[in-house]
Amino acid sequence: MKVPDNLSKPRNILAIAIGTALFALFFYSVYSPTFGYSQLQMRTWNDCARFCTPIIAAIVFGVTLLSRLLYRWLMSRDTVAVLHYIYWQTGEYLATAAAVNLFMALYLGIPYMVLLPKVLLYTLLLLFIPYILVWLYMNNRASDRAVTLLEERVDQLQQQLADSQQQLADKEPEQGTVKFVDEKGMVKLAVPVERIIYLEAAGNYVTIVYDNSGRLVRFGLRNTLKGVADLCAANGLVRCHRSYFINLRKVKLLRRDSEGIFAELDYPDVKGIPVTKTYAADVLRLFSEK
Repeated sequence: MKVPDNLSKPRNILAIAIGTALFALFFYSVYSPTFGYSQLQMRTWNDCARFCTPIIAAIVFGVTLLSRLLYRWLMSRDTVAVLHYIYWQTGEYLATAAAVNLFMALYLGIPYMVLLPKVLLYTLLLLFIPYILVWLYMNNRASDRAVTLLEERVDQLQQQLADSQQQLADKEPEQGTVKFVDEKGMVKLAVPVERIIYLEAAGNYVTIVYDNSGRLVRFGLRNTLKGVADLCAANGLVRCHRSYFINLRKVKLLRRDSEGIFAELDYPDVKGIPVTKTYAADVLRLFSEK
């Protein structure tokens, strides 16, 4: 498993550094730890905290920014595995804790090693939530990008299939070729109307089922049934349901039972297509005239 590439983009690096610093400002303002320095009176510590909190946030910003820029430089040479990224975050956490500990030790006058355990704990609590949120967000963005690339690849394959169908149509001209376009107006499938069996709405796609030399082919077109309704009507395809258009020349009979009216097709592998009351009269009339 690899680390999402968007973690190394300059805009995201700056956003991570700023977000982590703001979270540090919020964390230390709300929690206001005394770092175990009980000798200080509370009012005295509150005065210290007002000065220390923005300094700590600035340290977190600086260390995170430098760390992520170095990470970007290394990642530009090779792809980073998740385990290596976890090691890197651990080092970033330790560097942040060391820098904060140095400042607090100098400011409060406490020995460096005495203060270190408290600082390590507070820094871990501080960075844990931003690290998790950044990972979840970037991983989700990477997943969305992968889905987009996959959809683009599917569109390319469908275009290649459409081009192949068009080449076949050019070699064997047939009357009444229907050219189906996607939501962007690009022709994705050209098929003679005599070969079309039915169309079915499927979410953001329309499934076009047609006969290719006795073999049923199902082609997914990125469009809505409403988007191809005029094209279907112009080529003699009949709407029988809000989710279906059928080619009545492929219907062998209309069957009525307790569940309603169904169009039985000449293909045994295709189940009966439902005919709703809204379209039943037109379907029955046209079927009797064919």
